Amino acid sequence: MNRIAKVVMPIALDREFDYSCARGGTVKKGMRVLVDFNGQRKVGLVTGLSAKSRIKRLKPVLDIFDTRPIFSPEQLSFAKKLSAVYPYPEGEFLFMMLPPYLRKARKFTPDDIGPAAAYPGSGARIFVQADSFRQRYRVWKEIVADKLKEGSVLVFFPQLSYLFKAREALEADFPGKICPLHSREKEKEFFLNWQRSRK
Repeated sequence: MNRIAKVVMPIALDREFDYSCARGGTVKKGMRVLVDFNGQRKVGLVTGLSAKSRIKRLKPVLDIFDTRPIFSPEQLSFAKKLSAVYPYPEGEFLFMMLPPYLRKARKFTPDDIGPAAAYPGSGARIFVQADSFRQRYRVWKEIVADKLKEGSVLVFFPQLSYLFKAREALEADFPGKICPLHSREKEKEFFLNWQRSRK
């Protein structure tokens, strides 16, 4: 039985920390948990489970915030691949993917986002490289149109200016189907938009 949670934090150390799940509750990969990290209570993300640990005296998981995983196996794998390419650890990438509202010690239940928010079993990730935004947009406009027939699409931009430029083009080509999210929104507003995008 897997009683050890492998937990990552949004810190510059590329490693998992072992915590005991002995206090009960169901801990799964992709859930947020509360742990004691260097004498402070911190929110961590479970990236794995194990039956054994090299650490003899493990600290326990103090609390479980989610009734189901926040991250799918595909998203966890994606963060790991990003950390192999870029100079940031897996934990930092995962916390970047989380809305700021969920980076804090808050409980989260399926009712918060509704039953339609189930994660897909798989999904394509397509990287488009071109010299300008217009060139990239011509390529992925067709991809977006095809994928919208199957479900939803996430498009990530490295800069806020790209998001605003893309928003105009996307809203013209896909009216009523766009939900832009960006990190400079107020925390609560970001969370509410994120909720709406998952329904």
